[in-house]
Amino acid sequence: MPFLEQATEQAQLAHANGLEVMIHLPLEPKKGKASWLGPNGITTDLVDKEINKRLQESYDAVPYAKGLNNHMGSKAMEDPRIVELIVQFAKEKKFIPC
Repeated sequence: MPFLEQATEQAQLAHANGLEVMIHLPLEPKKGKASWLGPNGITTDLVDKEINKRLQESYDAVPYAKGLNNHMGSKAMEDPRIVELIVQFAKEKKFIPC
């Protein structure tokens, strides 16, 4: 989870131990408590500029990331606009397809 207190440290430790690092990106769910999403989650009410900002911040917070997956995200992943922004971001960062 990129916006949690120890995200950077945990990513560095995982990398140092030969593990592959991924960004567990918080995305808006259809159901569940808002608090479960965590800080700076990507929600369907955000404009493209803010989504791109949060994507970049998540990348900056999780060094050595080779890819990303979604945390919650059932609502956000049904939004073609958000999916396209995430896919474009992943292409720009040359993330490894799963």
